Amino acid sequence: YRISNINYNVTSGQRYPVPNKSAPVYITVGDGGNQEGLAG
Repeated sequence: YRISNINYNVTSGQRYPVPNKSAPVYITVGDGGNQEGLAG
């Protein structure tokens, strides 16, 4: 699966990656403003 940061943990305020077939090929990490290249 590609990794998606769409899901957001409101309680802790932290984004976490989740398995998602329809996720974008770009991975956003940390604050969601950094692109670490293509997934896979």
